[in-house]
Amino acid sequence: LDALSAMGLLHKRAWRYRNSPFALRHLCSGSAAFLLPEHDAWDVWRALPELLTTGKRPKAARPFSTDRKGSERLLRSLDRDARKIAPYLIERVPMEASKSLLDVGGGLGSFALVCCRRFRQLRATVIEHPRIAPLARRSIRNAPAGKRVQVIALDIAKEPLPRGFDVVLISNVLHGQGERENRRLIKSAHDALHHGGRLLLRDVLMNRERTDPEWGALFSVSLLLHTPRGRCYALDDVHRWLRRAGFSSIDGPFRSSPLFFDPDSIVIATKS
Repeated sequence: LDALSAMGLLHKRAWRYRNSPFALRHLCSGSAAFLLPEHDAWDVWRALPELLTTGKRPKAARPFSTDRKGSERLLRSLDRDARKIAPYLIERVPMEASKSLLDVGGGLGSFALVCCRRFRQLRATVIEHPRIAPLARRSIRNAPAGKRVQVIALDIAKEPLPRGFDVVLISNVLHGQGERENRRLIKSAHDALHHGGRLLLRDVLMNRERTDPEWGALFSVSLLLHTPRGRCYALDDVHRWLRRAGFSSIDGPFRSSPLFFDPDSIVIATKS
């Protein structure tokens, strides 16, 4: 209990212990944002020593390619946070003159729906893996502004993005993929944009040594266990991919939001 208090998961006063706000939100089974229903992370994390000695990573991304129920739990948790982050995010990319948004790996449509509610002229397309697309359609169907959001089932690792958009959003996709897949995706995003269109990249962006921010370095260990080739990438990596894809103007990084649970940064690239 003292160790948990030192970590900030409990608060100790005299000899009494109580849950911290984080524990109440994420570690109590009755809470809406419970992180570990049925303790489904235990089997994954106990495999770390073997992975480090053998170098054998998962063949498919967990849980999105392996566990439908686990995917839905994770997506709903991400959706709750994304709805709080979205108002800050769209302040960075004014879309009053934009008519079309492509949200790549858009989950349950969190950002697309917020953008369409804010900008009445905007129509959005959410790209999701064929396994996830039915969940996205169900979530979006009856949501406010849902009639202006469509979902396309597409495997971005194998298929090019559709074309003809003013804004492309790629949020928390890069860290789940290898470098080759990310270079291909960013080139496909460049081709998907109209001239003058903007690519909004949101992810955990590291320093050149990939040691800061600390959260990103730790998250990369988790990605060893959950993805075939994912990791948190350095800002220099992302800039190099953008320039190679043909983007002429790159702004950022900016903080994604001031919220304590959001470690992400934003980079905005313009196609001239």
